[in-house]
Amino acid sequence: MVNVIMDVPLQEKLSAYLPEKKIEDVSKAYRFAEQSHKGQLRLSGEPFFEHPKQTALYLADLG
Repeated sequence: MVNVIMDVPLQEKLSAYLPEKKIEDVSKAYRFAEQSHKGQLRLSGEPFFEHPKQTALYLADLG
């Protein structure tokens, strides 16, 4: 198992169809985006990163 730091449901979904190297790449991009948007808020007050994270989960469901 790859030691990645990202959303657990996303990691589980990706593990179903991606090799470990690709999951590592996604994890790096996830961490980069999370750090890049740290402290940014949407008009609703929720963290901005929540939108890209939910989009990633949706796309992972599509395979």
